[in-house]
Amino acid sequence: MMKLTDYDFQLPEELIAQYPREKRDESRLLVVNRQRQDFTETRFKNIGDYLDEGDCLVLNNTRVFPARLYGDSLSTGKKHEIVLVNYEGSKEWKVMIRGSKRCKVNDRFQFLGGIEGELIKKLPEGLNIVAFNEELSYQKLMEIGEMALPPYIIKLREPIPKDKETYQTVYSKDIKVDSVPYEGSIAAPTAGLHFTQSLLDSLKKKELFSHSSL
Repeated sequence: MMKLTDYDFQLPEELIAQYPREKRDESRLLVVNRQRQDFTETRFKNIGDYLDEGDCLVLNNTRVFPARLYGDSLSTGKKHEIVLVNYEGSKEWKVMIRGSKRCKVNDRFQFLGGIEGELIKKLPEGLNIVAFNEELSYQKLMEIGEMALPPYIIKLREPIPKDKETYQTVYSKDIKVDSVPYEGSIAAPTAGLHFTQSLLDSLKKKELFSHSSL
């Protein structure tokens, strides 16, 4: 039986990119040839060289919204990191709370922009339900939230405003600024971050795909 530890490997922190390349498709691409059982290192812009007629390229066009919030507990004054996971309706969100074991039902949090939230339920899987005093629209979260960047990035640097632009694919769909962002995602489809519009255009011209979302 496979164990999760079977997938563990060491990756030196200095090899983990903290910011995207200015030209996204200049990122490195590792090509695995299963027949020859060998590896080739190239650049992502050359991905079309490894796609044949009849291949299907599936693009996840979800747009990422800033799901990480920081709120001060009104009872203890301590700051908590809260990540929105899923919109439950009626101003309620399923969330992850860092240090949630120290939080109790009915605890209230104060966020930027006059937003308040109340912990109304603790779920068995370690998640929580927080009810906010107003709907968290995409526009509001763009003002008060941060992108929920992966831990291996946040561990090494502070978030910056530009993350809200660079942590999106070039083909992500628009979200209305006044909408509740349940249409979006809290994380980007990371492989798609390497595509540029010019690369997508070149793949279209090759007519490699009978059906695509390009």
